[in-house]
Amino acid sequence: MRKLSGFLTAVAGLMLAVSCSPSIYRMDLQMRQPSSSGYDLGGKELAVVYLSPAKDTAFVKALAEGFASALEDDYFGGNETVGIYNMPISPVANYASRDTLVNLVMDTEKDVIFLIECQPDVADKVALKLHVYDSMGKADTVRTFAGTVPSDGGAGLGKVTGQKASSQFLSNWRPESFYFYYYDSGEWASAAQDAYDFKWHSAMEKWLKIAAKAKGNDLCCVAYNLASASYILGDYSLSERWLLIAEKAGGSEFTSSLRVKLMGKLGAD
Repeated sequence: MRKLSGFLTAVAGLMLAVSCSPSIYRMDLQMRQPSSSGYDLGGKELAVVYLSPAKDTAFVKALAEGFASALEDDYFGGNETVGIYNMPISPVANYASRDTLVNLVMDTEKDVIFLIECQPDVADKVALKLHVYDSMGKADTVRTFAGTVPSDGGAGLGKVTGQKASSQFLSNWRPESFYFYYYDSGEWASAAQDAYDFKWHSAMEKWLKIAAKAKGNDLCCVAYNLASASYILGDYSLSERWLLIAEKAGGSEFTSSLRVKLMGKLGAD
């Protein structure tokens, strides 16, 4: 997620009437959405596998590195976390088959495989095929993206080509508002400050301590906070578990809104 300017705003009209009840504040965030290709890669481990041709190995290697670096910049803050692997070409292999990609998932221990296949086309061009398999996706299938690219620019052109090829797998962003309950002192206030600072795990640890003793409306509020933080972090299963607790403890208009968001993430294709 990303911050919006002035992203923490007191919601004046939403202060609860009873003084012993928690107040509410709003956070406006830019939330990651699926890429234009339809793949939702947030929170997943990625691998780029390239086939080593008889010639132009440097071009294909650089293409894979350019592709991986663009994914790292977008999903991992520039940290080198996308695995890059090479594999010799086999004349009898079917690189678009699910079995091939599933085997690569097992070999690399990554969630999503991008398999780059380059074959000579005409003169100084190569036919590029990109086979993609998301082992955590709802559709258990391989998709292939194809195109023709020049190959006479060496490694420099290969890197640029890889970066361009990654564009349809990069994140889209959409503004979303989230609401959190808090009291002005104690663990509630400390957790709210952590959330303000994007220290989500620290905030959740404090909310967990509160939840262990909370009852009634306070349990609903802290469970809702935990459900919202889990959603923001992309752990939709954990978010749903906490949301169920909040709903059983009484629920609110905010739990209903978060339920709609979760249905969009967990719903069937």
